[in-house]
Amino acid sequence: TYSFRTQQDKKDKNFMSKLSILVNLIEKIFDEMIKIYGSSNIIIVTNASETWINKCLNVDIVQEIFWNFQNILKKYKIETISASTNEITSKYPKNHYKWKEIVFD
Repeated sequence: TYSFRTQQDKKDKNFMSKLSILVNLIEKIFDEMIKIYGSSNIIIVTNASETWINKCLNVDIVQEIFWNFQNILKKYKIETISASTNEITSKYPKNHYKWKEIVFD
């Protein structure tokens, strides 16, 4: 979302093709992690809201690029956890690195 807010897609004529390459690599990495660790051992932890990842993957301009990746997440039921709960952020309002640490404890 930051890239689009800063209009990188307009500043760099190759931005969308670069994004497509990046997403392809991410898909390969997830496929390999699933083979090695099993999907039940893979969790995405974000400092954003619980719905942020899904919202980002469904933005009209990138939805097609992320289609396969979304299917990987759905097929293997990859869990997404938000580390920015009210409980955590109120205890450590300026230390967003700590948020994920607490989630893993």
